[in-house]
Amino acid sequence: MRQKHAGRYGHIGWDLSAEVSVLTGTIIISIADAQAIQDMFLHRSRFPKPVEFYSTLQILGDNVVVTEGDTWKRHRKICAPSFSEQNNKLVWEESIRVTSEALEAWGDATQTGTSHAADFTMKITLLVLAAASFGRRVSWTDSSGTPPGHSMSFGEAVEVVAHNMAVKVAIPDPLLVLTPHWRRVRRAFAELTQYIQEMISQRQVGDKVVRHDLLSGLLDASTDPADPLLSLSQEELLGNVFIFLMAGHETTANTLAFAMALLALCQDEQEALFQDVQAVLQRAGSAVPRYEDINSFKYTAAVVNETLRLFPPAMGIPKVAAEACTITVGGVGKGEARTSISVPAGTYITMDVNGLHRNPRYWRDPEAFRPARFLAADWPRDAFIAFAAGARGCLGRRFAEVESISFLSLFISRFKIDLTPEYTARPGETIEQQRDRLCDATAAFSMTPLHLPLIFTRRS
Repeated sequence: MRQKHAGRYGHIGWDLSAEVSVLTGTIIISIADAQAIQDMFLHRSRFPKPVEFYSTLQILGDNVVVTEGDTWKRHRKICAPSFSEQNNKLVWEESIRVTSEALEAWGDATQTGTSHAADFTMKITLLVLAAASFGRRVSWTDSSGTPPGHSMSFGEAVEVVAHNMAVKVAIPDPLLVLTPHWRRVRRAFAELTQYIQEMISQRQVGDKVVRHDLLSGLLDASTDPADPLLSLSQEELLGNVFIFLMAGHETTANTLAFAMALLALCQDEQEALFQDVQAVLQRAGSAVPRYEDINSFKYTAAVVNETLRLFPPAMGIPKVAAEACTITVGGVGKGEARTSISVPAGTYITMDVNGLHRNPRYWRDPEAFRPARFLAADWPRDAFIAFAAGARGCLGRRFAEVESISFLSLFISRFKIDLTPEYTARPGETIEQQRDRLCDATAAFSMTPLHLPLIFTRRS
């Protein structure tokens, strides 16, 4: 699924490629040049988001991701305060709680494992999200299942929706009864909508207790009696809660699964991470990672960033040229030379996240898993856009970072991660080839690993 930078741009010589649809004549340009991409982030009115590409995220209503212009500004102004320092601390506490419960559920077993790491991390992130986003605190061993009035559990509805949004958009609702799978998808969307409506209604009519979860922050900010323009309709509330749920669940879960696989593959990096985590815990005099020490877990943060560099949730970020313009890019082996092309108004442009993240002009040995590159003071920040950048950068970036650092630091302090026999290196196989085989992925809501079996051995 992941093409190397040289494979797409090497024969062209510049960090730009263009394609023209033979059916529609539509021009699509892909760019892997950091300066050009940052210029587009900076001049966002000239390169707006083509909102028509985001119909799958608009199923329950307009939200901060699918809007542009003044509507987007209103959504962002209302949504941004929810991602507060108090919420970050809550995310950390809930991540530590859920991860601790998961590890305790394995009892005293010296060795355990998972047939697919993403299944394990999906449950972790779902329970953290339920508490830190919606105030629904559920234990790891909770077996209450489907509540009255529902035909699916909250987790099942989220999973089905996350993997079948394209089905919901492409197939008219009356036709979703034609196959068992489509009927399940239709039911999942109805169930998830009902769950979200119930969470909003319960919070709106409940006691005004100070909470720091995202839903509370969103509801507090979404109604301004003095300025109706700073309010959200019920449909917009549904739309934004849906985005919080989808973006906060699957993307982080997949990143954590890829990180565990990369650490299993690169044992020296796993040992470096373990030693760094142990040093932080020893200095703090704590057996459990603490939120006040988050900035000390530098190697853990580097592992997360390096995983996102190699396996970004989105392969590309779409834009459209609102007016005729000129785009200037550099190229591999071109030194300081740059070339410019004229771009007609209406041209679709893809910020090639994968191409930029593997561009040897910015990253030394770009195909290697080397977290330490992010410890350097001068690492190429403009060439890292896993969370986009500029005014439209991901609102949930710190939420995801806090959750990822807390989970990985606790997990690696308790368990060593190894590959199963089927994914050990084959004769003549390079480590990059082994990694590609292990981390084979598909594009769903985000880049999703297909099969990641891992072995976990308890540390003494």
